[in-house]
Amino acid sequence: MARFNIYQLENFKKLVRQLQEEQDIRHFLLILKRAISVVKAIKLKGIELWAPQLEADFSEVEMCLESMDILSCYFYLRNALENLIKFIVYSDIVRNFNTCQGMLQVFFFYDKAAKERCYSIQQLKSKYVKRITRYLETTPEMNLEKIYLMMIEKQFPKLSINSQTLEEFENTYNVSIKNYWSACSEIIHNQSPLPFFSLLEVKSFKHFLRQYSERFISVIKIIPSIVKDIRILPYVSITEKLTSEKTVEEFTPPKQKLSKKAKEVFHQLIFQEEIKPILKSIIEDKTLKREIFFNPLTLVSLFHLSSPGLTRITSGEFSFEDIEYLITKIQPISFILSIKFEFYATLQILEEKIKPRLEKISIEFSKLDEEEKKTIIFYLLAIKLPELFMGK
Repeated sequence: MARFNIYQLENFKKLVRQLQEEQDIRHFLLILKRAISVVKAIKLKGIELWAPQLEADFSEVEMCLESMDILSCYFYLRNALENLIKFIVYSDIVRNFNTCQGMLQVFFFYDKAAKERCYSIQQLKSKYVKRITRYLETTPEMNLEKIYLMMIEKQFPKLSINSQTLEEFENTYNVSIKNYWSACSEIIHNQSPLPFFSLLEVKSFKHFLRQYSERFISVIKIIPSIVKDIRILPYVSITEKLTSEKTVEEFTPPKQKLSKKAKEVFHQLIFQEEIKPILKSIIEDKTLKREIFFNPLTLVSLFHLSSPGLTRITSGEFSFEDIEYLITKIQPISFILSIKFEFYATLQILEEKIKPRLEKISIEFSKLDEEEKKTIIFYLLAIKLPELFMGK
């Protein structure tokens, strides 16, 4: 398929969606953004600058997917790794200045302005701690702007990343990430863009992103142990949230078609009066309000816009892919930046909560395989959620 033909692009994207490749890729990106959202809960001045920078890298990957520019995706994945490494190293340096709130903000802006580079983490730490400590000893009043100007005047180096930096980072923090940075660099510098759309390229990227996600999150998990000494972090709660983050295998979209038996079960359930009370009790569960991206109204809005209807569902005209396609169209014009993440997370939580209850009220449902259960739940939500919120 020619890469510069918009008609061929749309056809290829449709093929990728039908094979569930795009859904899987977007799911891995969702897991990464969820982990970053946990980090954003850290009460540390400067986190409001560093965390959105990480989110922006993964948002760029999503934008590249719109044009199936897989090669550029590797660039932003590498960029995200470098920004995460910088955040951790600079946070480690901040530990030496417990009385200096906001130093991480200074480092964020200085990293954008500095010209001198340093590829050694230990050398960078030594220079920063020694020079800033000496400055603070001679300056009675704390002033972040003056610290920033002093760094400019003294030409502090900024942390830059190469393979030696990665090795030092791995040894210092006991993580393994170098191979993924190197793989991204190798592809960026040595692979030319293909003149056609390639399903193999998409599949390879999906498998790479799956492993990358696991490694990236393993690095994120060391952040609480670094910043806890600053004494402004609810260390236990953040650690628990990161530890409890599910693996990147946690969500798979429902299958497209139901067997004859599954259709019969769906017809039985759709007319049972117990369904709405079950949904209502789940949605009103106060513990779910603490879940990241849990927002039933997002599902209601999407189902309402797509107008699935019982006839379209039973005829096979409506599918999970229709909702995903709708999200790609409304996301660019929406003020809500997390529509797809709210959709995936809320759908997944509702599936987990409603399945055991349906198994209790329907023996036939409990006998179906897991994929058909997932599909029936998706269709039940598509019909019943809008009715519940509209008071029908």
